[in-house]
Amino acid sequence: MRRHRTIVITFATVLLLGVPASAAASGPIERIVERHHKAEIIEAVIDDVCGDVGGGLGLRSGVFRNVETGHTTIWIYEDRFQIVDVENGTYAYDFDDPAIPDVSGYRYTSPFSAVVNKNDNVLITQILHEHLPGSPDGIRIWERWHLTWKDGEPFVERYFFKVTGCP
Repeated sequence: MRRHRTIVITFATVLLLGVPASAAASGPIERIVERHHKAEIIEAVIDDVCGDVGGGLGLRSGVFRNVETGHTTIWIYEDRFQIVDVENGTYAYDFDDPAIPDVSGYRYTSPFSAVVNKNDNVLITQILHEHLPGSPDGIRIWERWHLTWKDGEPFVERYFFKVTGCP
């Protein structure tokens, strides 16, 4: 669902790596702001978000609808550039299985940041936390990704994914 947005942002970051260090120490040379309001995403989901964690109690496929508002800001300095993207969304999930209650009006916030300095060192962080219905306290999905790229090689890479509350 959110993979597409992450791929687009990561691609934009890679494109910006081509900015020469001389164009990227003091205040920003340039600031670019992009805003999008109420962008709608509809996706048919055929996999089970609970996977094996749910004990194989049935396929939780359905239709995911998301309305998202957010903004992206890019700061270009003499020695670095920085991207910050924050998205806020409300989503609905219509499960194919009538025994599973549909989701409506659930919200999330997903911040993303990337910094590239004059040595082409990169720091990228992506965070996502979603809430879905379930018993007894609902299904919670946490996802965090961090990458530090130093001297042309991945220096630190951490990925955290956790799902709790699956039946």
